[in-house]
Amino acid sequence: RSSFANAMSCDVEQGEEKALEKAGDAPPAGIGAAAEPHAGSGEAVTVVDGSSPAGLCCHRWHDTQGTFTVGSRTYHWSSRAHRKMRFPEAKEDAGRAESHPEKFCHRFHLVCWEPKIVTWYSCWIGVIANTLWVVNGLYATWPEQAFRADPEMISYWTGVIGALLFIVTGYLGYVEALNQTYGHVQLPTTTEGETKEPRTFRRPHVLYGQWRHPLRLNTMPSMKKDDRDQIYRLMKEGYPLVRDVETKHFVSAKLLDRAIELNGEAETKKMMIGRELDVRVGNHVARVTISDLKTVDSIPDGTKEEDGETDKLLDAILFKEPVVQKHGYRWWTWSPDMHCLGIFNALVFFVATIIFFIPAAAWFPMSTKQPTLGQTIFWVYVLQIIPSIGFIYVGHAAMAEAAGSWWRPSFRSIGWWASFFNWLGGYGFLLYAVLALPAEVGDPDCCNNLTKWGASLSTFWGSCAFWVAGILECIEFSSQHPITFRK
Repeated sequence: RSSFANAMSCDVEQGEEKALEKAGDAPPAGIGAAAEPHAGSGEAVTVVDGSSPAGLCCHRWHDTQGTFTVGSRTYHWSSRAHRKMRFPEAKEDAGRAESHPEKFCHRFHLVCWEPKIVTWYSCWIGVIANTLWVVNGLYATWPEQAFRADPEMISYWTGVIGALLFIVTGYLGYVEALNQTYGHVQLPTTTEGETKEPRTFRRPHVLYGQWRHPLRLNTMPSMKKDDRDQIYRLMKEGYPLVRDVETKHFVSAKLLDRAIELNGEAETKKMMIGRELDVRVGNHVARVTISDLKTVDSIPDGTKEEDGETDKLLDAILFKEPVVQKHGYRWWTWSPDMHCLGIFNALVFFVATIIFFIPAAAWFPMSTKQPTLGQTIFWVYVLQIIPSIGFIYVGHAAMAEAAGSWWRPSFRSIGWWASFFNWLGGYGFLLYAVLALPAEVGDPDCCNNLTKWGASLSTFWGSCAFWVAGILECIEFSSQHPITFRK
């Protein structure tokens, strides 16, 4: 979701809206209703409120918690649960009875088979990686338990493979955040005993190259500097802006489609004819009056069968609808929305896993080549301390996303507990590097207990914490309905 997308879905400013109502000339209902966010089922969504954790210095986050209504039902929305493709939670008891299964066994699922969703791969690859690190910590702490094997080599190779899988998990988490953050809101439909249908990610509708927040939260009539800068940048790139003069709504294909869906094509055409539009292209603004509104059919073959290459080219440019990819992920972008906490966390974690792989792969080859003390400290310990701090931050920030606050816990959220154990795991990996340094700098024989029961054991219990977090994430993704209900 971008600030520019917010501007496109902005309502009429309050002062102007009141003036129009007093004059008895309120904005047409079709345009206003069509501008509201919709669920994946096509039902209109009315956003009640939204909140987010406090920003870092001047860096402000998009809302991570929200409340919306669909008809007479009220739902609680969470950005983390939405990203995991889970249902929002109905708030009233009557709504819960109609929206969520009453029996716990129908809401709680340990595993699922959904290979079309990138989160499924991220969860299970993460469990494998964490299991390898548990083995790594086990043999590092109790090497005497190795049977007919070299415990040092076991620790090394489980660490290298586990760290490599960490990178894969980090990348898949970034892909998940880049895509599923913007997916359509899916309302709960499963009833008692109903077989759960596999989920499929559908790309959201793109407006002016931007993917929008599913609930369009943080929408404000008065645009801040970041919003204006985004609009200026897009105008310089050649995107035209079309805005209704009366309602101040930006006109888009999606807006017109929804207006037709709500009012019918004939009524929408009648409503639009005679209306004035401001069309801005770069530094030029043209005010036009609508004299007709047509619906152009798509051309499946790319061009119509006309005589002459020029006619074919013009037909393809002027009449063919743009191809919208409804399924499939975007696998990378150099311009992520860094105001989205989930995307920011995923990127930090991905970068941290890449750095973490370096000491995991370097310590054993370096030990055979007698490196200097400075080289060992940097390549083995400093490069583990840095990503471990990143792991700690990501765990804490993920707790904040799940709870809506940096300091208030959310014990009823499985996403909060998964983030909590990831946070603990980051501390375990950090303590290993810190507690192993005295033996590296001083006499190795003077710190045997500290190395074993401090550093190595920290790797073990940190890996166990990561493993528990991975299992909770699998349960979280597999259970579409809320496992526990809010009071």
